[in-house]
Amino acid sequence: MESGISLDQRARHVRAASLIGLVVASLFSVFNLLTPGMLALGLAEIAAVLLLVAPALWLSHRPEQVVLAETLLLLSAWVIFGALIVVGGIEGTGLFWVYTVPFLAFFLKGERQGWLYSLGFLALVALYLAAVPLSWTGVYHFSPVVSIHFVLSLGFYILVAAAFNHVRSRYEAQLLQRKEQAEAASQAKSRFLAAASHDLRQPAHALGLFVARLTQLPHDAQTQELVRGVDASVRAL
Repeated sequence: MESGISLDQRARHVRAASLIGLVVASLFSVFNLLTPGMLALGLAEIAAVLLLVAPALWLSHRPEQVVLAETLLLLSAWVIFGALIVVGGIEGTGLFWVYTVPFLAFFLKGERQGWLYSLGFLALVALYLAAVPLSWTGVYHFSPVVSIHFVLSLGFYILVAAAFNHVRSRYEAQLLQRKEQAEAASQAKSRFLAAASHDLRQPAHALGLFVARLTQLPHDAQTQELVRGVDASVRAL
């Protein structure tokens, strides 16, 4: 991921997205399995949950496997929303669910790979809408107007997701820069205080030696009282 965040942070991102996907996809799979005519979509969602989302959640607890977990989670979105397109869901409310693919891609993979996964999904969808329904009689057939509008709107949401990711990346970079500046200022302050403390201790130590020697010399009562006051001040210093 290009934002420069740590593997632990990326693992937390995957874990959060996987938990959300696990709950939502499971609920929708049960609903679709119980809905007449939606068996294929329900089975696709169950398969994605068991084979992709659940393993991604498990791998998210192992930072060294975070890249694989991200990929599995994105593939689960491809499978579920691809099935939604096949059964004709984008002519209903399923349209809005498909638009989450680019946002998930940029959230998990950053700018460069976010573009790759989003445009790859767009290309596959466009190819399917253009060619597959013409040769397959068992799938949902969209009108040319619906197909074109959907491809264009998906492309628009890819641009929106990329813009949001760009703003988020800049904000993260600014936060990181300010954190580094604060740490550098704290280190400079510590070095200054250490140097000042060292420079002050040397003359204070020498002064203590001189006062100690001075107390060993004979003095009248008034001078001895003055020497004791100086000695107390040196000890306090």
